Amino acid sequence: MKIAIVGPEVSTSRVVAVVQKKEPFIECIGAPYQDLSEVPQIVRKYQPIVDGLLFTGQTPFQYACYYVNPEKPWEYLPRNMISTLCALLRAGYLNNYDIRKISEDGFFDNTLLQVYDEIGFSREEIHIYSCPINVSEPNYCKKVAEFHSDLYLSNKISLCLTGNFTVEHILKERNIPVVRCAINTESIMDRVSQLRLVHETGPTEEYRIAVVIVATSFLREHSLNSRSELQLLQQENRSREIIYTMAGQLNAALVDKSQTYYLFTTQLQIARETHNFKNIPVLTKLQAIDQSASISIGIGLGATPSQAKRNAEIGLKKAARYGSAGFVIYENGQMIGPITENSSDSQIPLLDRNLYLISQKTSIGIDTLSLIDHVQRQFDLNETTPSELARLCGFTLRSMNRFLQRLIDAGYAVVVGKESSQNPGRPKRIIRLRLTERK
Repeated sequence: MKIAIVGPEVSTSRVVAVVQKKEPFIECIGAPYQDLSEVPQIVRKYQPIVDGLLFTGQTPFQYACYYVNPEKPWEYLPRNMISTLCALLRAGYLNNYDIRKISEDGFFDNTLLQVYDEIGFSREEIHIYSCPINVSEPNYCKKVAEFHSDLYLSNKISLCLTGNFTVEHILKERNIPVVRCAINTESIMDRVSQLRLVHETGPTEEYRIAVVIVATSFLREHSLNSRSELQLLQQENRSREIIYTMAGQLNAALVDKSQTYYLFTTQLQIARETHNFKNIPVLTKLQAIDQSASISIGIGLGATPSQAKRNAEIGLKKAARYGSAGFVIYENGQMIGPITENSSDSQIPLLDRNLYLISQKTSIGIDTLSLIDHVQRQFDLNETTPSELARLCGFTLRSMNRFLQRLIDAGYAVVVGKESSQNPGRPKRIIRLRLTERK
């Protein structure tokens, strides 16, 4: 498998080195850029000759989503809780910055607030200013740096938090306190595993077209003054950026019809993004912009693209009745919904409810269980070995053995034999998974 690593040179070099050490059979090609505007050209150059693209951050990923349609799987290294905690630790402990008053760019979910919750700060103690600038705007990095600078010079913040090398460089030149969320090995290998899984599974029925329609409305009854109009524009720009990012994550073709977006992807991609239709992450991200906004999402599946589109339109109409919700309409007319931020288990199909119960009993994440279940079905693995399952899922053998032992202890897997081998060492266990059996 061949992967192109897109990002600033210092980041691409680090990712290539990590992958070469951890996964020597995956060929990584560094595709560095000097300026963000070079990203579309780089993506067009490498996309035809690789099996997938990995962006070293969400900024180049989002920028590429505006100008290039994914033809191969794309992934990016997220700013997760580990990288954010490390950044704030460097700022607060090593540099003595006040991390309670900060400006940030690039956090579109609740990760940052969750980090502060984990540290032990109350919501009343912290003041966070989020950058509203859209990544597609000209001179994006300079404008983001100005956003941070203005807040610091007006004494509203004590620290700037970014994931962008250029923004960090500009702020450091101005002697403005800044800390960058760095990438970590765990995130790198997690995203590489996702790319490898998509590459190895190959085309199946699940690769049929799925259509996602997202309709947003931030208009308020009393939005009459200039300040509220500016706020409305910022909200619409932020929502557009979130949806374009989602399109990139789904390897989807996107049609933008002004606050209504059509995404054409595959059943496999949308099932993975929604954890088998248990929740819709983009709904949570859009509502985080404004809790009073109306967000309607219809997901349509079908034997043909036109049927999938019709089903998505039906789902969208049903979702509109609930304010902010999503509906999934299957080919046979089966329906899941309304899916909201607080969807109940009764809205989850039987199989997915079963995985949720297994997750509770074994303390294995639902994402991990869904992946194991998908691989088992994809490759018809009635019986398998830990090493084979680890390879197909993209996990280390040590992690897979840990997961399997928990499943065995809870009765969701059983050792049925041992595989004879000419090689020295202990014989491999043969495991039969029982994830689909109700307990």
